[in-house]
Amino acid sequence: MACLCNTIDTVPKDFIIEQLQQRFTHHHHITRAELLGFYRSFEPDLKDSTFAWRIHSLKAKNLLKPIRRGVYTFSTKPQFHPQVEPKLREIARKLNKQFPVVRHCVWSTRWLSEWMIHQPDRFLLLVDVEAVATESVFYFLKDEKYKNVFLNPDENTLERYINEERESIIVKPLITKAPLEKEEKIATPSLEKILVDILHYYKI
Repeated sequence: MACLCNTIDTVPKDFIIEQLQQRFTHHHHITRAELLGFYRSFEPDLKDSTFAWRIHSLKAKNLLKPIRRGVYTFSTKPQFHPQVEPKLREIARKLNKQFPVVRHCVWSTRWLSEWMIHQPDRFLLLVDVEAVATESVFYFLKDEKYKNVFLNPDENTLERYINEERESIIVKPLITKAPLEKEEKIATPSLEKILVDILHYYKI
């Protein structure tokens, strides 16, 4: 893309986003270097600190999703807003009250049913929590009389015990930079995070 005479501060923001969509919307992923090149076509002297803020702004607007460090995806797909079932909502609210400063999210494998031909009859409720708090949350849920609660189970435990239960709760560490959504004070994972998680936990 040829360098434009105007700086990015004099070009309408909607125009910048439109150009960004046109250039990257069909890319499977975008690197930080590619984004920097795009912005410097408008503002050749763009500072690294200012560029970091541009990235933060795009992520805050849900226009840019992190895949891994320095790699993103840009998409205009509709947002994923699953229905949080009562039991999962109850767990989330109890965690908000008992662990107000601990970052966490909840989700259910029931959310995957709409994309499946053969409907499963066993489900997992996943509670992702900051690593330092996983044991505390595990014992808290046990004390609250929830049944079939497991702490970061390995593959053998999944196959021998969890897959035999109709519904189980799994408490596992939350990746620090995992993308989350939040609605009515209940944090849930983004669709990207769910797709990664099912490779490890959805074996039913």
